Amino acid sequence: MPTGLHLARRPRLQSGAAALLGTLLCAGAVLAARLPASVPDPDAVLAEAWEVVRTQPAEGPLLPGTRARAVLLRRLVGAWPTEAKRRVAYAAVLFAGARGEPERTAAAFHAAAAARLAPATAPVQSGAAVLLAGCGDPEGGVRCVRRLFALSPREGARTLLQLEPLLEPRSVVAALPLHPEAHLAWIAQLREEGDREDADRLLAEAWTRWPDDPRVLRAAVLADRGRGDWTAAARKLEGPPLDLELRAVRARALAETGRTAEARAELQSVQAAAAGAGVDVLQLWGDAALALPDPERARALYEAALYRLPAEAPAERRIRLLRRLATAEERLGHDGAALRLWREVLTLDGTDAAAGARVAALSGLR
Repeated sequence: MPTGLHLARRPRLQSGAAALLGTLLCAGAVLAARLPASVPDPDAVLAEAWEVVRTQPAEGPLLPGTRARAVLLRRLVGAWPTEAKRRVAYAAVLFAGARGEPERTAAAFHAAAAARLAPATAPVQSGAAVLLAGCGDPEGGVRCVRRLFALSPREGARTLLQLEPLLEPRSVVAALPLHPEAHLAWIAQLREEGDREDADRLLAEAWTRWPDDPRVLRAAVLADRGRGDWTAAARKLEGPPLDLELRAVRARALAETGRTAEARAELQSVQAAAAGAGVDVLQLWGDAALALPDPERARALYEAALYRLPAEAPAERRIRLLRRLATAEERLGHDGAALRLWREVLTLDGTDAAAGARVAALSGLR
């Protein structure tokens, strides 16, 4: 894609405007089929214009072919003024081939027009947001991002990531609607990018603002678990009834903080329900039992999880369970069973150093 549209400081993401062109050129075939033979296919012209812009030298005047296609595109946009997807794609072509302020002004004009025409169309709002911010109208981009968060929090977060280098910190905050789902999507995006410090800070703020929201509670508690901060997790989980996943985390938090009697009571209270739980929940309950320590109960829970793990599940999921089950068997003194399980881990991942060490240690005992 043209470097002018690559706005993010995080290089693996691309502009929503460029992605929109691909979507548009696939989806436009139905409309194009209805055109008279004498009328150019606008999607074909868009595709050609985009390819020409990509090969246009970064410096110097526009090539004649580039200018000719831009003129043709402008006529087509005039013929279909209400087609927002084509309008924002045209704006992307203008921006990518811009040689001065007039082209960028035109790109911003058409991006804003497209955003007004399709306020509930996520690709249009995403592309318009990137283009407006790139053309020097960050506030216009923020308005599009706020609409996008209402349509798709995940896409809103991805687009905000593209705008972030062009925005003041206050504008990034302004782009987030005051709704837990929007904030959680942005936090997840930051965490995915490796920006854990900002993600943790924003999650703490979300927990302060929405302590009763179950989605915020889950995210905050799982972040505590990831840091090994079981005291904070236990404190957050002292409230109303929870689902099986969070009850498992609570049981482990109680065990890790020395409240073993409460942890055992928690495990006992959901024994029947846990029997019908999914693989991940069973693993969490096994972790809670192992922390008590109750390795016999942990072994039963890990075995149940392995039994329910689909055959096509990624090897990493099976390895996680096998490692836990092997640990439980070792704590029970079943070295032969543990050795077989560690060897199975090595069969799935021959580079697993911990499994190799346990195989070597247990083999020496036999």
